[in-house]
Amino acid sequence: YMLFTFDLETSVDCKVEGQMKASPHHVGNNVVLAGWKSSGRPSYTGDVTAMLSDLSDAFYEDGTVTLCGFNIGFDLAYLFRDERFSAVIKESIHHIRVWDVQQAQYLLSGQTMTYPSLDATSELYGLPVKPNKIKEYWDAGMRTEDIPLNELTEYLRHDVGVTRQLAIIQAREM
Repeated sequence: YMLFTFDLETSVDCKVEGQMKASPHHVGNNVVLAGWKSSGRPSYTGDVTAMLSDLSDAFYEDGTVTLCGFNIGFDLAYLFRDERFSAVIKESIHHIRVWDVQQAQYLLSGQTMTYPSLDATSELYGLPVKPNKIKEYWDAGMRTEDIPLNELTEYLRHDVGVTRQLAIIQAREM
């Protein structure tokens, strides 16, 4: 099977009280940058069309694809807003597996780590944690789309790489 690891950086424009700022259910929020890795080298772009194309190709190359992410439901909710993604999934539904690194860590912890962060999970396995610079931008009120693209790309590159490493380690542990 093919491991298709992905992550999305999204806008954080939801101003509805009680809602997460980056909510995929708020129509004002969008994907700013997508990152993924399948069998080739990682890719990072603001256009999810390229990711959808690579995902479609993965089904033809391998047959079964494991979609891998950290808190993957968040990213999938964004992608299901795109009719093209929904069509790819509908066409290949019997050849899809899903690996959520966050959920796997919850299970591996004996259900004691509820909602572990990517950084906390990375630390458990001796992997690097992401730099705080992007979080500092968000905490200062900066919109994701205004963050320097090279810095946001490095942040996303870290998340995709570490998420993939964690999934492989967790699969061995399970």
